[in-house]
Amino acid sequence: MKLKNNKDSHKAGIYIHIPFCRKKCGYCDFYSITNLNIVDKFSNSIKKEIKIYNQLYNTFLFDTIYFGGGTPSLLEIKVIEKILNCLYKNFKIDTNTEITFEVNPEDIIEKKDLINNLKKLGINRISFGMQSLQKRHLNFLNRFNNIEKIKFALEKVLKYIINVNVDIIHSIPGMNLKDISNTLKYLIKLNIPHISSYSLIYEEETPLFLKIEQKKVKPLDSDEEYEQYNFIKEILESNNYIHYEISNFAKKGYESKHNLKYWNFQNYLGLGPSSHSMMNLVRWNNYRNIIKYNILLNNNRLPIENEYKLSKSHIETELIYLGLRSSGVDVQKIKYYTGINFKEKYRKSIELLTKNGFAKLFKNKFKLTKEGFFLADEIMVRYF
Repeated sequence: MKLKNNKDSHKAGIYIHIPFCRKKCGYCDFYSITNLNIVDKFSNSIKKEIKIYNQLYNTFLFDTIYFGGGTPSLLEIKVIEKILNCLYKNFKIDTNTEITFEVNPEDIIEKKDLINNLKKLGINRISFGMQSLQKRHLNFLNRFNNIEKIKFALEKVLKYIINVNVDIIHSIPGMNLKDISNTLKYLIKLNIPHISSYSLIYEEETPLFLKIEQKKVKPLDSDEEYEQYNFIKEILESNNYIHYEISNFAKKGYESKHNLKYWNFQNYLGLGPSSHSMMNLVRWNNYRNIIKYNILLNNNRLPIENEYKLSKSHIETELIYLGLRSSGVDVQKIKYYTGINFKEKYRKSIELLTKNGFAKLFKNKFKLTKEGFFLADEIMVRYF
């Protein structure tokens, strides 16, 4: 059922992890499988999970839904429709809900009516997995590499849905500033309202990490990585994109409402294997195993592990980390949740970072500069 916005309701987002992929990308450590024969079992499990949570969170008003993966666009439209109908039947869904759906270009090409059908279901935001517009980089990442078809797929999406995010990856071995410039010029020309630019990370237990250990791949050094990061930032900001989180740039009004819930320490409910949740200051994650996930839900049990109530120490750490990565550490929010005077407790760290140009201190915000943003994780570990 869809309800009008009720200011007195608790608000939250819903993340749905679709764990299916055509193949595993060499750099990716998100949970995924390539066996599409169990899609129906998975769909039934998701619906059971929703029905169980209906008993726990039926007072919440959900105003964002995010289909991530994996590759959600691999699913047949009837499966997506059943999941959405189950959500509407069991939860209070805001009439203005942002519904994001991740797609890969090859699915847009093969399923000619996919985007039109998604729009008919109420999907109003698309996250497009492009990664690069250079064939050699896509080959390196083990991605679909037909550049003209990728462009065709993206331009087709824009005919139906304006609110589009495009994922790109920088710091790929062999990548140069000209490569990045060509990709960004194309996206800017299309007036893409949201661009996520991620630095290539070598996650353990991925094929790419193994190549590093075998010295078959040499990562870019930190100076090259910073040069590319700064180059992207300067181009996008000069074209009216707001750099509102380390990896995310958006035209005004097109920031991801769902992802802002993570960075603003708000409630979100995760569904599907390996998904994460935070509701009422309690965190948990689902098992990273679809067989275990299906078995537990078939027995009407939630597939939860690692559930814990956030302590004041946890909250303090998370608010600082999330703030450093986005709009800044909210001094008042830390005081409200933990009673801690952030400025006093971290006075020396604040003085050192502001003195060296890595941060700025405002009345109620401590915010990293451009130089600090690039080193946010290191700053978190070393100073907080």
